[in-house]
Amino acid sequence: MGCGQQNMKNILSDCKWAGHRLAHIFADGWSTGSHKRKVTLLEAPTGTLLSYYRDIKQEIVHTLLLEEYGVSKKWVIIMDRRQDLM
Repeated sequence: MGCGQQNMKNILSDCKWAGHRLAHIFADGWSTGSHKRKVTLLEAPTGTLLSYYRDIKQEIVHTLLLEEYGVSKKWVIIMDRRQDLM
């Protein structure tokens, strides 16, 4: 992604999460979560969105920094390729 942190915030705030999942690496490996909603500043001043991870049965607030984006880093957005076929 060739964009700055502010552009990434705009992309994430405008992202249509239908058909997309957030993959995040934790201490024991990668988990994929579904987007629940954006988080308000009162709820979590440093967070951007709330995701639910079914495999660990937990909701987590994430701060998604551009420098942490990528398969070799902490998080990626996964798109359901079947939606491309429709």
